[in-house]
Formats: sequence, C-alpha cells, structure tokens
Amino acid sequence: PAQALEKLRYIHQLTGASEFLGQFSIGGLSFENTRRSVRLFAEKVAPVLKNDPAFAPRITEDAQAASA
Repeated sequence: PAQALEKLRYIHQLTGASEFLGQFSIGGLSFENTRRSVRLFAEKVAPVLKNDPAFAPRITEDAQAASA
C-alpha cells in the first residue's frame, strides 16, 4: 500500500490528475495473492485516495471561470 500511494502521489503532483483507473496484473500470482492484493488496495489505498486532501481535485482559475 505505501508504494502504491507513493506512486499515485507522484502522478497526482506531476499531472494534477484526480481520477485514477486501477488495473491489477495477476499473470503470475496465485488466487490467494491476487485476492490479498485487491483487498489491500481496497482497505489501505482507496480510502486514502478518497479522504486525503492531497488527492483532492485541483480547481484552476480557468476551470472556475469556465464553470461560472
């Protein structure tokens, strides 16, 4: 979870992206390891993405003006 959050923080800081599409590559993993990975993401990573202000969408002045 810490490594995933670190990478997502980097992408967010670099691009300002506020939406992420997760894709799990399970090619060489057993069913149990795959289930563990998905569960860890759901329990440890997704709540941070949802609740941490660091991942909040960035509203630029241009975007605010366009929506006004």
